Amino acid sequence: MKNIFQLLLLILLGFQSKAQDVVSFNSIDQVLHYAEKNAAILKISNEQVALSKYQTLISKINAFNPRVNTTASATDNLQLPTNYLPAQIFGGVPGTFKETQFGQQYVSTIAITPQIDLINIPAWQKIKTSKINENYAVTTTLLVNKNLFETIATAYYNIVSIQKQIEILHANYSNTKKIEKIVSNKQKEGLARQQDLNQATANVLQIEDKETQLANVLLQQNNILKTACDIPIITVLEISDTQENATENTVLDVTNTLLSQQSKLLQEVSNQELKSFNSSFFPTLSLVGNWIYQDNSNAGFFNPNSNTFQASYVGLRLNYALPDASKYLQKRNLKTSAAIAKENAKHNLLQENNQNQQLKLEYQKAVDSYVINQKIAALKIDTYTKNLEIYHQDLISLDNLMISFNDKLNAELNLQVIATNISYLTTKINLNNTIQ
Repeated sequence: MKNIFQLLLLILLGFQSKAQDVVSFNSIDQVLHYAEKNAAILKISNEQVALSKYQTLISKINAFNPRVNTTASATDNLQLPTNYLPAQIFGGVPGTFKETQFGQQYVSTIAITPQIDLINIPAWQKIKTSKINENYAVTTTLLVNKNLFETIATAYYNIVSIQKQIEILHANYSNTKKIEKIVSNKQKEGLARQQDLNQATANVLQIEDKETQLANVLLQQNNILKTACDIPIITVLEISDTQENATENTVLDVTNTLLSQQSKLLQEVSNQELKSFNSSFFPTLSLVGNWIYQDNSNAGFFNPNSNTFQASYVGLRLNYALPDASKYLQKRNLKTSAAIAKENAKHNLLQENNQNQQLKLEYQKAVDSYVINQKIAALKIDTYTKNLEIYHQDLISLDNLMISFNDKLNAELNLQVIATNISYLTTKINLNNTIQ
């Protein structure tokens, strides 16, 4: 019975492991490629671009606004109207009237009225508006793409940084255990105080706590990355960055102009909408036509002996709608929107230049800081190594040894954070320069 239970447990665990998907990434490029195919926000943006292109096509067709109104009717006059005519017309007594009925009982009619606009200035202006809106949708999609990729890069490099920090803590954990063992042996020999042992043990626990905290932050960053890439939350995410950190001092320039392009296009949209509205005060000239076919009979619908006739005409029609007070208010609103869009475009251009310069300065600051902290880490490691040697000789106190150890640990962690940050900033600059 026990063997059967163990077998069933193994089968259930096997099904569970098969049901849990695993997604692995070895570089930021792989993550971005995955997001490009699966991120819902990018799919939505692409649909909006497709819709804007379709709207441009429809506006071109509506420039002539071709339309054909077709009507058909079949009327059975169950009782024809009665009219009274002077009887003397029919040879009757003057001064009297005779009842007569005019018309046909069965009347069938088909009417076709085609119309096409020859001069439609508002429709021509809408073509320009639709084209600008299409360019605006494309630029907005690129901006959404850039912002999403920056968010993904932030989460990805946070994960890489945390993983490497955990590796550093794990490597130093063995050192703290060794120090704890040395102090414990000295305490047993009466060469160290209980307080020293407590301090060494507390240092071990502090590193364990740091690892635990970083592990929790790592899970949070994993969830952020899953959300950005539309990866199911139950999917196991494996990230093992195999690329070297870009720590060399390279001069990078930031040339992204998407924000100013978007603002400029939005300004053009506002101006064009105002032009389109002003054109609505102009009349529209249309070519119209009409063709009518009518079948009249007292015997039935479409009788072979029925009376039929046709009529048609062709001409020009001029349509003009007198503006009311609401149109002038709408015109004022459009003028205000255009003025606001103009000021926003100026502000966003300045903001974009500042952001580009700020990103460039952040990168240069990180590279300079890495060079200095690399030297600091080397000095802190050397100090700790020498202090550990002389501690065995009882030439320094445990306090000084612990201080040098923590300084070394913090220097290694800080150096790793800076190195990963340089890789992140390099990726961010590349995204800004390539997504244009």
